[in-house]
Amino acid sequence: MKKVISLLLTAVLIIGMLPLSAVAASTPEEALGELDIYSGGYSMNYLAVNGKVQTQSYTYFLYENAQGKQQEIPAYCVNPNQYGVPQTVPEGESIRYLAEEKASDPKVVGLIANMYPHRSLEELGLDNKYQAFYAGKIALWCYLIPEWDISAVTVAPGLTGSERTIGEKLLDATTRIYTQGMTWDHVAEPQITVTTDREQAYPVTLDGKAYLQQVFTATSDTWVVNHIVNIQFQNPGDVPDGTRITDMNGQDITQVKVSNTGDGYSGQFKVLYPAASVEGRSGSVQLTLSADVYRYAVYYALCQETDEYGKLQSYLCDTDPQTSLLRNAISNYSDTDEPDDPDEPTPPPSETALKITKYEAGTTVTLSGATFEVVGPDGDTIGVYTTPESGSITIPLTEVGNYTIYERVPPEHHLLDEEPVKQVTVKYGETAEVDFENEPYGDLRIEKIDASTGASLAGARIQIKHIESGATYTGTTDTGGSYTFTELKPGAYEILELAAPEGWERDPQTYTTTVVAGDCVTYTLKNEALPGLKIIKYDRESHETMSGVTFRIWRDGELLGDYETDALGEILLTDCRPGTYRVQEVDTGDSGHLADSTPQEIELKAGDSIKELYFFNDQKPGIWLVKVDSADPSKVIPNARFRIEAVDGSWGPAEFTTDQNGEIDLSELPTGAYVVTELDCPGYIIDEAQRIIHLEANQTARFVFTNSIQPSLHLIKLSSDGSRLAGVTFRIAKIEDGTHYLDRTTDENGEIQISGLEPGVYSVKELDTTSDHIIDPVERHVELFPGKTSTIILENDIRPNLTVVKRDADTGEPVPDTVFLVEAADGHSVDEIKTGADGTATLENLLPGVYQISEKSVPSPYLMDAEPQLVTLYPNRNHTVYFENHKKPTLTIQKVDSITGSPIRGAKFQLWYGSNGTDTGELNNLGIYFTDASGQIVLEGLRDGWYRVTELEPAPGFTIKEPATQEVYIEGGGNKSLTFENVPLNAIVVHKTDSVTGEALGGATFQLRYLGGTSGTGGTMIGQKVTGSNGMAIWTGLKPGSYIVEEVDPADGYSIIQSSETVYLADSGEQSVITVRFENMPDGNLLIRKVCATNPSETLPDAEFKITYADGTLIGDSNGIFKTDENGEILISGLQPGKSVVVTETQAPPGYLIDTQAQTVQIKEGRTVSLTFKNQPKGELIIQKRDSATGQPLPGAEFRITTAAGCEVGLDGVIGDSTLTQNGVFTTDNNGEIRVTNLAPGAYVLTEIKAPQGYVMDAPSTNVVIGEGGDTQTVVITNTPKGGLVINKLDSVTHEPLEGVEFTITEADGTVVDDNGGMTSSMGLYRTDENGQIIIDGLVGTFIITETKTIEGYTIHEETRTQTVVINPNDTQTITVYNDPIGGVEIIKVNADDTRERIPNTTFEIRRMDDALVGTVTTDRNGRVFLSLENGSYYAVETESAEGFKLDDTPHYFEVKNGETTVLQVENTPVSAILIHKTDSTTGEGIYGVPFILYDSTNTPVGQYTSNNEGYVLIEGLEAGRYYLRELENEGYVPDTEKKTVYVESGETTEVEWENTPITGQIQITKTSADYNSVNGWPAGTPIPGTEFEIYNVRTGNLVDTIQTDKNGVASSRPLPLGRYKIVESKAADFYGLDKTPVEVELEFAGQIVKAAMTNQSLYTNVSIQKTGYVEVMPGQQIRYDFSGIANNSTTSLTSFFWRDTLPSQAVRLDKIVTGTYNVPGNYKVVYKTNLSGSTWRTLADNLSTQQNYVLDASKAALGLASNEYVTEFMVSFGVVPANFRQVEAPQVYATVYVWLTGGSQFVNQADVGGVYNGQWIMATSRWVTRVYKPAEPLPRTGY
Repeated sequence: MKKVISLLLTAVLIIGMLPLSAVAASTPEEALGELDIYSGGYSMNYLAVNGKVQTQSYTYFLYENAQGKQQEIPAYCVNPNQYGVPQTVPEGESIRYLAEEKASDPKVVGLIANMYPHRSLEELGLDNKYQAFYAGKIALWCYLIPEWDISAVTVAPGLTGSERTIGEKLLDATTRIYTQGMTWDHVAEPQITVTTDREQAYPVTLDGKAYLQQVFTATSDTWVVNHIVNIQFQNPGDVPDGTRITDMNGQDITQVKVSNTGDGYSGQFKVLYPAASVEGRSGSVQLTLSADVYRYAVYYALCQETDEYGKLQSYLCDTDPQTSLLRNAISNYSDTDEPDDPDEPTPPPSETALKITKYEAGTTVTLSGATFEVVGPDGDTIGVYTTPESGSITIPLTEVGNYTIYERVPPEHHLLDEEPVKQVTVKYGETAEVDFENEPYGDLRIEKIDASTGASLAGARIQIKHIESGATYTGTTDTGGSYTFTELKPGAYEILELAAPEGWERDPQTYTTTVVAGDCVTYTLKNEALPGLKIIKYDRESHETMSGVTFRIWRDGELLGDYETDALGEILLTDCRPGTYRVQEVDTGDSGHLADSTPQEIELKAGDSIKELYFFNDQKPGIWLVKVDSADPSKVIPNARFRIEAVDGSWGPAEFTTDQNGEIDLSELPTGAYVVTELDCPGYIIDEAQRIIHLEANQTARFVFTNSIQPSLHLIKLSSDGSRLAGVTFRIAKIEDGTHYLDRTTDENGEIQISGLEPGVYSVKELDTTSDHIIDPVERHVELFPGKTSTIILENDIRPNLTVVKRDADTGEPVPDTVFLVEAADGHSVDEIKTGADGTATLENLLPGVYQISEKSVPSPYLMDAEPQLVTLYPNRNHTVYFENHKKPTLTIQKVDSITGSPIRGAKFQLWYGSNGTDTGELNNLGIYFTDASGQIVLEGLRDGWYRVTELEPAPGFTIKEPATQEVYIEGGGNKSLTFENVPLNAIVVHKTDSVTGEALGGATFQLRYLGGTSGTGGTMIGQKVTGSNGMAIWTGLKPGSYIVEEVDPADGYSIIQSSETVYLADSGEQSVITVRFENMPDGNLLIRKVCATNPSETLPDAEFKITYADGTLIGDSNGIFKTDENGEILISGLQPGKSVVVTETQAPPGYLIDTQAQTVQIKEGRTVSLTFKNQPKGELIIQKRDSATGQPLPGAEFRITTAAGCEVGLDGVIGDSTLTQNGVFTTDNNGEIRVTNLAPGAYVLTEIKAPQGYVMDAPSTNVVIGEGGDTQTVVITNTPKGGLVINKLDSVTHEPLEGVEFTITEADGTVVDDNGGMTSSMGLYRTDENGQIIIDGLVGTFIITETKTIEGYTIHEETRTQTVVINPNDTQTITVYNDPIGGVEIIKVNADDTRERIPNTTFEIRRMDDALVGTVTTDRNGRVFLSLENGSYYAVETESAEGFKLDDTPHYFEVKNGETTVLQVENTPVSAILIHKTDSTTGEGIYGVPFILYDSTNTPVGQYTSNNEGYVLIEGLEAGRYYLRELENEGYVPDTEKKTVYVESGETTEVEWENTPITGQIQITKTSADYNSVNGWPAGTPIPGTEFEIYNVRTGNLVDTIQTDKNGVASSRPLPLGRYKIVESKAADFYGLDKTPVEVELEFAGQIVKAAMTNQSLYTNVSIQKTGYVEVMPGQQIRYDFSGIANNSTTSLTSFFWRDTLPSQAVRLDKIVTGTYNVPGNYKVVYKTNLSGSTWRTLADNLSTQQNYVLDASKAALGLASNEYVTEFMVSFGVVPANFRQVEAPQVYATVYVWLTGGSQFVNQADVGGVYNGQWIMATSRWVTRVYKPAEPLPRTGY
């Protein structure tokens, strides 16, 4: 075993643990090399960044992993401003790339590692890989692109419904990918570490058994494949008996499941040593762990086809290959006395071991996480071990000699030991020690940003220098604006920028920072931007940026040249000379946009940074035309031809044809007016009306043409059986013009459809029909009408079929291959037919008439003896005739033993035959025959006549018995059998029978031995024979003498009674045949049944019995042990008759008491005897403790349980999950329950002796009675919560609790509050406990809390020193008070305009003078924050301002001296803003979607903004000064394009009210009745008044008008601005159903009235229920209620339909419910409430079928109710039911009247029914009154 593990270790080490320089080429250190990056299509545009909608297409490459499986992996571009693969080649094609450079930026790798497929679609919350790619790419670019920030990512504007839902999911996934990726500051290497909770195993008790336990934690820094780490004992033979590896729940495992911890993957397991196995021993056990983990690797891929495609984007390609790791761990155990420190291992006895210790170089600090491979003297790997927290590991060894130790993986943030291989000699009984050292290292991350914007800058060349050693390193910031120097020696470094990014000034200053071991220090350098110009191009509609647009640029009139926007739609000019720049668009770069030739100018001055210009392009308009059928607008018309031309002749004319969807879709048209003319429409009448349409930019005109269809003829041909008839030919001709005709044949559906005919009368004549039908000669006429289809249905008679059936006259079996001749009545032959295998032959498609069928030939061995038959055939009816033939005769000769009747083989016979027609009677010799093994001779196919059979010779051992000759006459079709007997010579016959029934027994084996002479002298074996089915066996031809017949083996299931019999055959010269009779005794059976003593019909499985014979012999093959099956039975067969069997129960079924009385029974031959055992069920008590207000369970309540006599329960009781504190005292568990089982019947007293924490006892004691037969009683006991006060005292910096802080607590009148806990003095003084808390229960009223004294090192906040709190009953108030530690800084944030105003929620970073970050703090609601600091110099810088204030990033320097607090007051300038309100001049309502451009005082655009649903635009973050606003456009309104001047003052929001005059139209709706209304009598088409409609703007979703139809059924809107609107019916008129189907209309020009016609279906709502019951009852009597008429009588469906019964719970107790049945298939449920359930419904039965009648047990026992609980009402809930839903079989309710009711009283039972329509309940109620019987009072005596 050791050798195998060593080989396995070696193999894994070669793969996963060699130094990088020796890793095989397939590892991630080897570049990917050349690969193809594919254009994957699937363009998406769900998100916008900085207001720009981002359209991205999927790109990927194919990667073959180590298993040879090809994977499709996303490829992410890294320079977004260049064109990539999707913009260069079509979908599915690829471009060649080279991936050699490995990404070193850990944040880039972190982003990729948190994308798909490393995070599943479920984890990301997305639907497919394309969405995952899109989210990942946006997250990556938010890091790579300086101007992008994750907070600026939003859902693309304009998305609605499901599209917006997708956008929101993508935004969430993008944010999570970015957030998780940004936490990476290094790329983790594959490593598995194993740590223990203690150095050695320690005692625990699990499931009542004693163990020593050690808990291990396995951790991986990288992803673990399938989240599985395999684990096993390295040498199972060395492990103490019973030692187990388990999960944390104690289940045995071989695999540990790890989960994501945020910084890696981790899982736990245990090693458990049975205490008995290690008693008095110490030692250790080695474990082996293995797993497949990821080695993160991401490569930059560069385009290799630049000659063909130009300079393209580079891509990130991720492989994440797997590597296998193997690690060992050691578990120590010791059963000696435990040391004082439980974590300190007991020193083991002297052992042979190796101890490895890892130190940080030059120190005595030990290091964890170093991985070593230990190789033994024989060269085998002993194991791979990782140092734990102690830094050293001791490995027990069994062999001595020289060991080699290889350091494979250094500790994190340390370099590999300069001497990674060491050797050491291990001696017996000694521990050899070896030490390794590692040099620590740190990383330095340089971030380069724009000094003004903070944007990341790529391309800066940086040099760092180690001051102590002078070593220098250089690097260039990448796309993310950073470069990381790794594995640096700790110490001080100088930082110098060698070259700045293009367009920025170099920072000449040298900076200094310190690299810390084990950390990545970040240092930020800033650059001032040189003057520059950025041009951004947008699509005005979609807000997507546009690439490939050409601009011409001048500076001070001098042409600089033409420039083209990049892939991000931008042009960036850097390091520009001062001057006025003029920019003009000269080419849109595509054919779908209109060029914007309006130039823009901007002035660049020295010292300016990059300024931006925005340009917008309008899309060219289009026309969308659809052609539909006027009768059915849902039917589109293809192949209609149109001519389209511009009115002014500037475009067209051009002809177009509608496609298969009936559409013509034209785009990229010039703006202007167009005329559309229909030219041709096959099959339809042309719509000659011309359409003139005006096309504006960004508009697609949509309109519909309708046509009436030409008449059509629809002919349907049917067979007389109703089936469709294909292949029938008709001639169709117009009566007025008979020279023109159409010949058409019916299709596979039996139809002819001819469209495009002229109106008129047509003749229809059948020319030809199918071969199996009769032609119809009648000519029909049909008239065709315009726009309609005329249908004619014609029928043909079916030709009849003739079937002949041939059968055997004797057996009825079919006879194949018989030939029949079919002739017509006139004598001509029609056909010959032959019967098939089924004896039938069919002649199809005959004409009606008379036919003769005669037999022509028959197959052997049949006689041709059937007469001809005549049949008459009729149309549409098939006919069958039947013929029968006799077979030629068969003769059977049977030869049997005259004694036993057994068949005899080998008898010789001669056979003669005499013809039936002979005159002479002579016989013909047919030959000699011998009987076969069955004693037979069978002669078939004989002729009829006389036969003579003579036996010539008997079989050996037999003599002939007369008669030796027999004669027989055989008729045709008849069979005969002759039997001949032979008498055996000397023979012995054995006859075997059942001793009980006397039946013959086959299968018994006998042997015969010859003893010789008259007395016998030997035992010569004659042979063995087995009795046949007649129970006989025979030996013949025996010589005289003595024989022994012995039974060797009885028949199955039987026992031998007598084993042998002696037989003597006399030598008398005569035949001697002797029969010997034997009997067998049948075995007996035993059936054991196990039943419940209280309910014998309930059988009990899993009862265990021991079963033996009375002499102690075990029965069965399991030591006599048997278990009852699922039916509670044990059946044992094959038992010896006459013996006694003893049955003893050894184990009772769960929940029952054992029956200790053994039972004995005697086995009867051939019979089954049975025994029944009964078990008594155990009784149970359940106490449920509940909060009286909420019903929540309460743990921690203590009860004493005693019998009525006062005896405590618990000593012998079984206590479920409860905690038994002492005899008879129990505590409720986490579920608020106490379960006590194994209780004897009787009365018990439950006394609550301690309420749960914070509660009072409501009722101290409760009585309960446990009944017979396993009764279970549940008692619910409630507690009322106290009021209380909790004071939390915390450190304001660390939030750690503070113990010992003093408070005084008084009532509002000054009365001190006493404390029952003993923590207070007589002055009401309290001190916080070790948890920093003061907790006081039982308080009600107003209280004043004053902090009087804090602890040393802290100060009191004066703002919170005194606080007032109000405490109500059942209420606990909590207040939290903070103290500042002495020594630190207090920052107070105030408004610069009013320093009395403090500002909360402002965040600061506190740094040392060397820029090292000390902490990040945020001001509280009082505008202050405190941070504890050591003495020294610091500065604070604001990183996040409060809302409404401008960020002040000026450093504020301060010093902390002598442990005192320095106060720093910092001011913020309030932010200024502009609030635009764009309104309708007529209504004053806000206008949605109006775009504005804001310019600063120099007319430079600041940004573009769009009004929201309420018409508001809020522009924040502005400096004080003058601004200009310009409105760009306003759909549906007259635009106001004049610039407006706005002045903004500091800290104020300037409001601008801006009106537009609407261009209006009107919407008019007509509402009529769709059908006859039976309620109000209105016929169909009647106008309906009183219907309300809501009109919504489609773009905004805002409600713009509510209208109601008048007496003419017409509703008109107010004048509405042009645009699209949605009409929704909000309220129907009385007696009509609501139709919520939305209708969209569009107002296209001023003054337009759009009309819409709508109808409503009539509606009637009504439900019903009727309840009856007993008029009078006796106390204690059962009562029944009957329900009838439960129905939804409405003409519409109802939701939430139910019927309910409210019980008179003061008078009756519910027993059962009969549900009834209902007329509509469906499902429903029954729920109920009790007096203790409050408003909560409990489920009695669910998923019941409306088609089945159920009887539901609703008794207290069936429902498991407490002893003080009862049902108050139940409800039958159906959900949605259709109109006319009603009961079929009547529901019933059974209840029992309480015995204590007073005679003469009465009670009421109420039932109701209801459902919801359009948000309103439709209800009905029924009541029934029942009296309680009262005997009549006797009349007074009167004397008469």
